[in-house]
Amino acid sequence: MTAAVLIPQAMAYAQLAGLPPQVGLYAAMVAPFAYALIGTSPVLIVAPAALDSLLVATAIGGFALAGSPAYLTAALTLGLLIGVVQLALGLLGGGFLVNFLSRPVLSGFTSAAAIVIAAQQIPALLGVKATPGAEWWQLVALLASPGAFHAITAMLGIGAFAALIAGRRLAPKLPWVIVVLLLTAAIVGLGALGETGVAVVGNIPAGFPSFALAVPDLDTIKALLPAAAMIAFVSLTEGVSAATACRIGGTRPLRPNREFAGVGLANIASASFGGLAVAGGLSRTAVNWRAGAQSKLASLTAATIVAAVLLWFSGLFTMAPRAVLAAIIMVSVGSLIDVNEIRRLFRIKRADMWLALITAAATLSIGILEGIATGIAASMLWLIVRTTQPHTAVLGRLPGKTEYRNIRNYAQAITFPGILILRMDAQFYFGNIAFLKDKLRQCEVEQAAALHTVILDASGMNQLDSSAVAALEEINADYRSRGIQLKLANLKVPVRTVMQAAGLIDAIDPNNIHLCVHDAVEDALQQKRPTTKLKGESHA
Repeated sequence: MTAAVLIPQAMAYAQLAGLPPQVGLYAAMVAPFAYALIGTSPVLIVAPAALDSLLVATAIGGFALAGSPAYLTAALTLGLLIGVVQLALGLLGGGFLVNFLSRPVLSGFTSAAAIVIAAQQIPALLGVKATPGAEWWQLVALLASPGAFHAITAMLGIGAFAALIAGRRLAPKLPWVIVVLLLTAAIVGLGALGETGVAVVGNIPAGFPSFALAVPDLDTIKALLPAAAMIAFVSLTEGVSAATACRIGGTRPLRPNREFAGVGLANIASASFGGLAVAGGLSRTAVNWRAGAQSKLASLTAATIVAAVLLWFSGLFTMAPRAVLAAIIMVSVGSLIDVNEIRRLFRIKRADMWLALITAAATLSIGILEGIATGIAASMLWLIVRTTQPHTAVLGRLPGKTEYRNIRNYAQAITFPGILILRMDAQFYFGNIAFLKDKLRQCEVEQAAALHTVILDASGMNQLDSSAVAALEEINADYRSRGIQLKLANLKVPVRTVMQAAGLIDAIDPNNIHLCVHDAVEDALQQKRPTTKLKGESHA
């Protein structure tokens, strides 16, 4: 079942990358064996994938003309560099980097990339000529000129598309992809439709590829390495997501470093045997998972079947219409357009929705590689904004309790004249020093009574850098010069350790360091006004 999906997809994604179909089959045969040596997922199918193939085509499009020997060489070189980057990240413990491509950014990118991929298949699907290098919206505009379609090609392509969609819904367990591909190949062969202008796959060399690891020169490495790093990043995120979604109950959690190394080795092996760049794809991994795969043996079996096809049955696909490969690609990437994710983000987190939309818009308007780079940059910028202007809360005590909450959210929270209690929900570092100082000044101005105590609730602070230590020293000195006492509560061990090493605990006074906010408040009330009345509460 898995091989029945893997073989047509490998050929289709090679076409998407502008490469001969055997380049995809070589990758589908070699990569699973290499991944099995190191990779940790028992069900992940590592082979050519839609996004990676599109990124490869985008990256090498300026190096050579698609279909030329130089183009193939550039594609193999790029695949090798992708593998080297991934293997190096795995060996050096770079698995954590997968977390920097957030889900909203990935969702926006994949949705937009799927639109671009689908648009690029329109000429092949309908047998219409397109201007080389045409943008995706120009390709979509071709739909408005049905008179330009090659009638037989369009019937085959649209028919295959409809059959694949209907087959998924009516009998999802059947391998419709391989059935449709072989059936249309038979129709074209028996009807001699290739002579009418229907574009076909053509001859696929029988036998196995030979090992040929070509080491690129320094200029080529410099030119392709940025794209290789970007593709490696996207590929790994895609693979980890697929493996996580299809994880078998009871198996160990994925180990990102091993996944990086495993997919990297698979890419190096694929490029060394004339294969396309590979990744862990969700659609075929889901097929493998639903088929009951329990170990890597299933993916190795699928790869062995690909090898058998290359050795003995490659002739079956000679007359396969390229229009049907285009239909396979369009159906495969349809699931990547995730409108529901945008709706979900609109409900739960508008900022994440905007990250997804910005990434999608950049991908559609600027370019594929530029789009994902824009998304990553936008998410990093938003992270900086959030940490330099973090959430803060002025706290008050809940009536009859010792818990303290944000007075904006709890109208019944009790405040104390002359005492300001402030919580900042972020690490305290050089980026938000000015923000905290401004917030303290603003809160002091807003107080009805003159301050005698400021309590910083540090429960939200996980880290403290040297700049923040110096800032706390300045804040403490300023308050002390004005007769205001600074107290700290809920210090975590990493924060306390830094303060202790810097001598800040002694500067503030150990008696002003408290385990909780309530202890700090009680101490301040006892020192200043033992009979202080609480706002809204009587001590009579």
